[in-house]
Amino acid sequence: MKKIFLLSIFLIFVGGLKAQHWTDLLLSNDPTFFEIQDAFNQYWEPYNVVNGRYIDNGFEKKAYGWKQFKRWEWYWEPRVDANGLFPNSDINYTELQSYLDANSESLNNSNSSNWAYSGSNSSAGGYAGIGRLNCIAFHPTNANIFWVGSPAGGLWKTTDGGQTWSTNTDNLPVLGISDIAIDNSNPNIMYVATGDGDRSVSLYNGAGDTKSMGVLKSIDGGTTWNITGLNWTVTSQKLIRRLIIHPTNSQILIAATSDGIWRTNNGGFTWKKQQTGDFIDVEFKPSDPNYVYAATYDWSGNSQIFRSTNNGISFSSVYSFSDVIRCDIAVSAASSNLVDVVAVKSDRGLEGLYTSSN
Repeated sequence: MKKIFLLSIFLIFVGGLKAQHWTDLLLSNDPTFFEIQDAFNQYWEPYNVVNGRYIDNGFEKKAYGWKQFKRWEWYWEPRVDANGLFPNSDINYTELQSYLDANSESLNNSNSSNWAYSGSNSSAGGYAGIGRLNCIAFHPTNANIFWVGSPAGGLWKTTDGGQTWSTNTDNLPVLGISDIAIDNSNPNIMYVATGDGDRSVSLYNGAGDTKSMGVLKSIDGGTTWNITGLNWTVTSQKLIRRLIIHPTNSQILIAATSDGIWRTNNGGFTWKKQQTGDFIDVEFKPSDPNYVYAATYDWSGNSQIFRSTNNGISFSSVYSFSDVIRCDIAVSAASSNLVDVVAVKSDRGLEGLYTSSN
């Protein structure tokens, strides 16, 4: 395996005379990572290479193979052991087999959780793909009925478990749906947050694919829709990213928006802004809806977690991140004190998963 590996080193760095010479400093046919690294650094040290280039007799020259090695070095350094030994070439296979052997019982039990495709798989519009969906909501007593909201294609409903779909929102002024909330005690009463909440207002000059006109309400299962007290003009370029309904008092809803956290206690007739800021998520504590968690969107990287202990009437910041632009909150009825937050860095990569147990 190591001879093949050493051969690959030669193949990768062939590209110039200097790139071949540093390998002559290797004293072993089976070198460790650190021996390879030392040979490379020893060879190039006199040249004072910066970003793959160096000065020779007053002329700037390219250090052939230097950048390629640095990429290889970046990949392997965290993967070798403390002595610089490379993993066996079959490590992925052997580790997978070990995992399957140790977890065969639990894996067999999971086979009962089958997934089935429940949506269209083609588009007549000629686009690459068939678009994306922002949200999904389920009928509280009929598992075959559920709704999905799209960023620019309205609200869609299925009554047969996803075999067929229909929409009646084509004539709404805004075709974006960012979230759906259904009254569990009366599923004919439902609310939708309009617009596409997936973008930053300040960065993209608007709410993604479509702008928000506020929260709409239906009292006939989505057949007709009317505006609520939370309504805007699309030119205001505000967005709603999350809409939740109180688990036992369906008159109370809370919306996380780019214009703060809004709350209604009369079924959407009137709304009040309870907290200023640019918010991306909000969740009730499963066992005690007096506790409400919320997360901000901050393109400068200073996102925060807020908490309310009085059912969303007031909020206070309980945690501040560094180099995090957005977060998503998750709670679990099986462990009501558990709060998970997945955080995204300023470069749009994963910053980490944060957990609170209190």
